[in-house]
Amino acid sequence: MAATGSVVWDAGVLAVPLGLITVSVLHANNTVDIETDAAAGIRTFAMLIGGKASSILYKVYMMLPFVCILCFASWAGSIPLRCSVWLPI
Repeated sequence: MAATGSVVWDAGVLAVPLGLITVSVLHANNTVDIETDAAAGIRTFAMLIGGKASSILYKVYMMLPFVCILCFASWAGSIPLRCSVWLPI
């Protein structure tokens, strides 16, 4: 935006699913390290919500990129919204 003075929405649409996948990988790493982080005195979000909730949140993080892609595609008119409602969310 600084160089052109305008926002390129295509870049944001592509960045959101990739960012969510990155968040899920980092969250999975924090979930695995809950016990060692607790022993070291490190506090993470995975530790705060607990192992079970952390596992559920990881699954949500892994599904969100695909939901975003379907939403962005239906918003852009690439696929009709009624074709995307079969997802078991």
